[in-house]
Amino acid sequence: MRSQADKLAYCSLFTAFGLILSYVEAILPISLIIPIPGFKLGLANIAVMLAFFMLGYGYACAVSIARITLSALLFGSVTSFWFSLAGGALALAALLLYKLILSRFLGVMGLSVMSAAMHNIGQCLACAVFFGHYVLTFYLPILLLVSLITGSLTAVIIHRFLKVKAITKG
Repeated sequence: MRSQADKLAYCSLFTAFGLILSYVEAILPISLIIPIPGFKLGLANIAVMLAFFMLGYGYACAVSIARITLSALLFGSVTSFWFSLAGGALALAALLLYKLILSRFLGVMGLSVMSAAMHNIGQCLACAVFFGHYVLTFYLPILLLVSLITGSLTAVIIHRFLKVKAITKG
C-alpha cells in the first residue's frame, strides 16, 4: 500500500500529465483532419483513468477537477471551463458506476469508451444550457460515434501503461 504522501505525489504528477496532454490537444490542428467543432481526442482522460486505476476514485476526481480548472485558466475560457466540468462530472460518474457495479462486466476498453461517451453527453448538456436543446438532436449522435474511436484509442494507451507498470512492479 502506498503512503498518503506517495498518493499525493502521484496525484500531482497525473494532474501535470493531464495538463500537458490538454495543452498538446489545444495546439494540435485536429480540426483540419476532423472538422467537428470543439472536437478533441480526449487524451487528458488518460491521466484521470490512470489515477483511477492506480490510486482510486477519490484521487481520480481530484486529478480531473484540478486539471479542468488549471487547463481553463491556462488555455481556455469560462465557457470551456463549464463545458469541460460538465463532461468531466459525467465521466467521473461513469468511473463510479464502474467501481460500484460494472467492473465485473467491463474492462479498460469498455470503461474508456463509456467515459468518453459520458464526457460528450455532459458537454452537449452544457451546450444545451448555453445555446438551446437543439444541439443534442444533431450533435450528440456524431459525438457518441466519435467516442467509440477516441475511447478505444485512450484505452489502448492506458492498457499499455498499466501493463508496463505491472511488469516493472514485480
